[in-house]
Amino acid sequence: MRKHSFISFILVLLLTACLIAVIIYIFPSQKGPAPETAASSVIINEVMTSNKGSVPDGNGNYPDWIEFYNTTDQSVDISAHGLTDDMLQGVKWVFPAGSVIEPHGYLIVYCSGDVNNGTMHAGFKLSANDDLIFTDALGKPITSLDLRAVASGFTLSLVNGTWI
Repeated sequence: MRKHSFISFILVLLLTACLIAVIIYIFPSQKGPAPETAASSVIINEVMTSNKGSVPDGNGNYPDWIEFYNTTDQSVDISAHGLTDDMLQGVKWVFPAGSVIEPHGYLIVYCSGDVNNGTMHAGFKLSANDDLIFTDALGKPITSLDLRAVASGFTLSLVNGTWI
């Protein structure tokens, strides 16, 4: 008799857990559409690894730079996301608070190697044989790009999903 009661108790417990899981699945606590995330909406759009007099930063210098593009109709906050040119070394630069990209807007980060040059200046420089990795706030890669040599003053650009 005890064995039968124990099995009945376990079955009731399992059915209750399944019912709760179904209710949570059908009626999630979040109302409205899910917010846009950097992982799904911000892309690396253009990279210049040899900026020899082409595009100056706010200080009149010509550091390498990375352009990010928000593909959505909503602002996206990428504060605390990161950049690195070597995943084995981890994130080398973190986007500061207030790093918001407006709908269909752009954001440029200069890879000057000196964070004291301005808010959007990463503490590393790019070279043609680097990897470029954009990470979420936990350091998990969102997207990456194998850089390659291009003529000085030219960029690697994402055109219809292909880097040219």
